Amino acid sequence: MSTGRAAHTTTLLRSGRTLVAGGISSKSIIPLSISRCELYDYKSDKWIEAPNMSAARAGHTATLLSSGNVLVIGGLSGGDIVSSCEIYNASGNNWTSAANMNISRALHTTTLLPSGHILVAGGGENDPSTCELYNPQSNKWTSAAKMSVTRIGHTAILLSTGKVLVAGGINPIFEFWSSCEIYDPHTNQWTAAAKMSSERAAHTATLLHSGKVLVTGGAWHELLDFLDSCEVYDPLTNKWTEVASMSQGRAGHTATLLPSGQVLVTGGELGEPFAELYDPVSDKWTPADDS
Repeated sequence: MSTGRAAHTTTLLRSGRTLVAGGISSKSIIPLSISRCELYDYKSDKWIEAPNMSAARAGHTATLLSSGNVLVIGGLSGGDIVSSCEIYNASGNNWTSAANMNISRALHTTTLLPSGHILVAGGGENDPSTCELYNPQSNKWTSAAKMSVTRIGHTAILLSTGKVLVAGGINPIFEFWSSCEIYDPHTNQWTAAAKMSSERAAHTATLLHSGKVLVTGGAWHELLDFLDSCEVYDPLTNKWTEVASMSQGRAGHTATLLPSGQVLVTGGELGEPFAELYDPVSDKWTPADDS
């Protein structure tokens, strides 16, 4: 990339290009959120400048809509948590404003539902248990049912049932959660799910081909105490099972499901700069470079 950054978003577009938006610039003496965007073209293996967002953002979310456009939501801008949203038009390569959320949010989650609506959960400035729904057709936000606890730095994953599993996170006084809950879009209700074996925040959650959910790493108890442990959730039995641990603790990393069914894990704050692969069939981790 032309600009080093963290707390940014990456979104794979239908064209195969990847949109990188915002984040915190590594070039700043004092870390500041940025509005700068760029596109990675895998065919030419080149980075291309993209139009800036209207606002600098870090700790925001970016969601690929059914239309192929990208909705960017909230985040930190100039030290303030914001409610503003904007849409990247992939075909026109430009940004347009979208309706503001009801509540300013950062370090929240967004989940594209089968209906085309987007569920935004947690990260609220005053009450991180609140949730809301965005309708891309009407460009309107409506309140959704609250979660049972306040959550920041949690994960949200769409299950094969069309429901959303939210796992872990922390609250504003840095209590870490192992608790989980499931949102049903049809009833607009949250129900408790089984707890993870460990409290986690800044972890990852990946839907496997089996319909189970792999959770990896995260921070716990102290923000600099990173977990190497992993566990799998089975929606059919509502049970968590501990699986093989990564080679090192990671938090703030990424986990990507590959066509092979393996999961590629990269990065993580203060972690060594190497990636590793998890095979759900053999329950083993291997260095990505050796695979």
